[in-house]
Amino acid sequence: MRRFYVFFRAWAVIIFFVAVTGWGNPSTISICFSAAPSYEVQTAPGNGAITMERRPVIQWLVYPNDNPIDVAQLSVDGQTVPVQQVATGKAVTLLYQPTTDLVPGRHTIEYMLTVGGFQSITLSSFFFITDKGPDLYGGKDRLKLVTMETEGLRVLNTYRQKLGLTALLRNEKLSMSAQAHANYLALNNVQSHYEQQGTVGFTGLKPKNRGAFWGYTGHIGEGISFSQPMDSLGIDRLMDAPYHRLGHINPNYREAGIAFSSQPESTIIEYGTPGISSDDRVMLYPYPGQIDTKISWFMAEDPNPLARYGLDKITVGYPISLSMHDDQTTEFKTKTATLTDDGGQSIPYYLVDSSQETDHKCHVFLIPVQPLFPGKTYTVTVSGLRIQKDGSTIPLTRTWSFSTLAELKIRHIGLITLNHGEYVEVITQNGDLPDLNYTLSQNGTILRSYVGQERQYYSYNGSLLENGEYFLEISSKSFSQKLNYKVNISGVGEDRVVKIVN
Repeated sequence: MRRFYVFFRAWAVIIFFVAVTGWGNPSTISICFSAAPSYEVQTAPGNGAITMERRPVIQWLVYPNDNPIDVAQLSVDGQTVPVQQVATGKAVTLLYQPTTDLVPGRHTIEYMLTVGGFQSITLSSFFFITDKGPDLYGGKDRLKLVTMETEGLRVLNTYRQKLGLTALLRNEKLSMSAQAHANYLALNNVQSHYEQQGTVGFTGLKPKNRGAFWGYTGHIGEGISFSQPMDSLGIDRLMDAPYHRLGHINPNYREAGIAFSSQPESTIIEYGTPGISSDDRVMLYPYPGQIDTKISWFMAEDPNPLARYGLDKITVGYPISLSMHDDQTTEFKTKTATLTDDGGQSIPYYLVDSSQETDHKCHVFLIPVQPLFPGKTYTVTVSGLRIQKDGSTIPLTRTWSFSTLAELKIRHIGLITLNHGEYVEVITQNGDLPDLNYTLSQNGTILRSYVGQERQYYSYNGSLLENGEYFLEISSKSFSQKLNYKVNISGVGEDRVVKIVN
């Protein structure tokens, strides 16, 4: 865990110096004195960390709180190196990546930071580089991956914050385990949670084996979204899929590492907890009082929650879940479950509970048969028995309500390539809308369209999309309004983007 400290004002009598050696697992302490800047006592690589990266990204997180940074200096093994300042919200990350390989062994880092009007701070730590393991980041843009991981954790922790859960901290060993598996999937062109010994890139059969390879000794869970690894869409996809959602909302997880692959496209997250799972909270999602719930989900999850019903690859209503995640609960037996709208009408749903499960039995899913309606409030009641490890039972009933998002809103606009043609991809905050339509035009000529009913992309002239400005119209029969945007397409290769300009 990390500690946070605030700066002393420059006129303070005490001269504050922090030398970080052998932190162990300190608790998190937040101190707030008006607008004083603060900083984390932990750096990355973590103090005493072991990494096989020869050019590791070295970073320190500080919170200037609108005060100017006068001096930000970093030395590696006693040599001053250039440091970048990357602002994200109220935080500033001080970053450096070596331009040449560091040799295996022990390396020291020391930051010196002065924020206007406050006493200078010096922070030092050390890490080790080992020869163990494959080259994780060869040929990759490491800084880009760090940025993507940081954003992924931010999105994940936003979900957890709304549920009243502890934010997950980045763990470097879990990050390396995730990246190693991302590389394995790409090298072997497979989609799986498992690896086969003797194949290229192998670091362990299961997530726990791969975590152990990189030195992580706690409990590990893994989630993989085989979708575009940009804009944290994989984090959203995992939250939508009920089985994979359970990792996001587990109150016992304390840390995580996220990695990405472009071939096959995937977002991989390793969740970890160093201790026992004693938090026995009942987790509900959508959460009570939520007002921006999605209305639909395209069911394409493995394991398939609707396998018992003989259904797959269909659009259904947004999944509702009740779950427990502690070591003492062995099963939740559902007795009754109801789903009603704000008019008191019963909503048909598929029930997925412990009677259909062979392994994990501490959850129940209500998956509406049809997409929900926008701007409606729904009420769920679930009753059953919570069975404990010692054989005792605890009656449990939960009733809660949530509302669906009333307006059509866009989560992401990007570019995809299908059959060597380039198309616009539109993802909404409302879920996987089966009737989503769009047209992309330029100078009055329609160049691309997507028709949701047929789920087909259309190209009207066969040309590639050139960089420049276009007009994008988006609609769905589920919503009364149409969205109209002027967008700009720019960039080359993997860096091609679509941005709204009005």
